[in-house]
Amino acid sequence: MFYSSGWLHRRSSPAEAGQAAIKILHPRCSLRSRGARRDRFLAPIILVTTTYDSGWSEGIASPKHNGLIVLTLNKSGIIFAVNISTLIQFLMKKFASTLIIILILVGCSPVDHPDYSFEYETIIADTPTNLEKLNTTNDDYNSNLPYPAARSEIYFSSNRNSGGDNYDIICKAIDISYHERDNILNFSIPTNDTYSSFQTKLLPLINSQNDELGPLSFFGTNGWDYFFYSNNESGDFNIKFVYTLRLDWGTWDGQERLIGPNNATVVNSDSDDLYPTITQDKSKLLFCSNRENNLFDIYSLDINSEVLLHDDLTSTNTVEIRKESVLSSTSNDKCPSVTGNLIVFTSDREGGYGGYDLYYSQFMNNQWSTPVNFGDKINSSSDEYRPITFTFNGINLMIFSSNRSGGKGGFDLYCVKIGDLLKK
Repeated sequence: MFYSSGWLHRRSSPAEAGQAAIKILHPRCSLRSRGARRDRFLAPIILVTTTYDSGWSEGIASPKHNGLIVLTLNKSGIIFAVNISTLIQFLMKKFASTLIIILILVGCSPVDHPDYSFEYETIIADTPTNLEKLNTTNDDYNSNLPYPAARSEIYFSSNRNSGGDNYDIICKAIDISYHERDNILNFSIPTNDTYSSFQTKLLPLINSQNDELGPLSFFGTNGWDYFFYSNNESGDFNIKFVYTLRLDWGTWDGQERLIGPNNATVVNSDSDDLYPTITQDKSKLLFCSNRENNLFDIYSLDINSEVLLHDDLTSTNTVEIRKESVLSSTSNDKCPSVTGNLIVFTSDREGGYGGYDLYYSQFMNNQWSTPVNFGDKINSSSDEYRPITFTFNGINLMIFSSNRSGGKGGFDLYCVKIGDLLKK
């Protein structure tokens, strides 16, 4: 599957990206990131280059499939497709020499290159792998991966900037690549920290002298995007968010506006409220809170689809907030994260392997199933925290944090394949 690393990839949801560009490509199309080489060349080919603030990538698209070629519009990486026959008719009239070049390209034939070489950096397996180049000797946890594509941006909380004191939300890049010949999934961490204009404006806006935890990117309806987090400016942790128009970024007339931070008043209480997550159908928001007996449980509320999400969350109306009794226990249950019909979270309930362990539950028959411990291949005698799940190239993955031995110090970020552990 092909993902653009430009505006479409960065400012659109995967579903919208698929409607706009991905589905026009053949399933065998691949994407090349900086420093990588193609496992396989597809031909006839058109190379599609998208550039943006933090790097570049090349996509390989075959005009042979679906009668389409893919082009870039500008340096923001906007992608559009053109029907080949229509393009040739236009070029016949306007640019005969250009047409000759295109005919040369489409006259090529597929070529295999089995002897390619690639220097693997961080190989992801079915046991946790430390994402060393993301981590420091301080605490690095609470991650958010809004775009699980070849060049991805990961947001997470860290106290590295304060020397171990307050937590800020920071952003790093990850290059994810799957290598079919060796059956290896590789993570590479670019050394540069160049931020996009979105990150340059977002991070100073949300970070403070207090603690910022639990980032979440959410692609809302009607062209609105949201960035959630929690901070303890008031003494207790409250859920906050910033929102923006999707078309404000990477477009010719985009105004790059960020609105907020705003308090999610319908959710917050006089206790700690953190780690919001929203179901795939956008009907419910789940979070954790210690509003009862000073123990963390998982709660949910219905999202009002008749109004915009930012208006719903800042409403003064009284809403029903329910404790998810199946997910909650007599111990602490924290950090929920929903992907599809799967929810993952951390808990120090009885029956674990020590400290906080990671659990999962599936939404079936209109209810959550009994939570299942991920087992000792993932959990340890130390603490495992804030898991998030995603899929890349058909591989189910989970990123989480842990303060287990063998890390760089404090909490480190880890990644693991989870496909074999999930109930069908």
